[in-house]
Amino acid sequence: MLFNPHVEIAPLLFELFTDILELLKEAYLTAENARSHNDYNGRVFELLIENDLDFIVEYVDWKYKNAAQGWINSYDEQRDYSFIWLRPDHQEIMDKVIESVYKHERDHSAYIEPYLKCFFLTRGIDHVPEGEEWERQDAFLLRIIDERSRDTDFMEYLFSVIAHFQPERRHQ
Repeated sequence: MLFNPHVEIAPLLFELFTDILELLKEAYLTAENARSHNDYNGRVFELLIENDLDFIVEYVDWKYKNAAQGWINSYDEQRDYSFIWLRPDHQEIMDKVIESVYKHERDHSAYIEPYLKCFFLTRGIDHVPEGEEWERQDAFLLRIIDERSRDTDFMEYLFSVIAHFQPERRHQ
């Protein structure tokens, strides 16, 4: 219940754990391991990132470390990451995400769908980005393609994510 946004302690979490943020992060991941929907709307997750941008890397690393088969894919994820794209620091966060996920997935060709997909098509087919979220995603992808176009392995991986976009979006 510590991470339930409807309990009294929720608004005080970061005030209470200011000096021991590492303990709060560890408690969060432990709770996630025990029950994946303990932070059902992702508000505490977002606040953890807000208080420590590197938490997103710790989270991705933790996901792979705890994956039963050693790899994960977009079907394994229920979290809605759309909030990232609406943040002013979305590019910095997504740079960290893409590097961390790619580091884990470049050695695994056995995944069904790339885990990175869930950061762009949050919650699989249930949420389709639109408006500002879509524009920011596309701008980010175009920048990454421009910066890393000579890395063919990375481009192959990135386009395995883009291949899941709607046809009119893939064209761009």
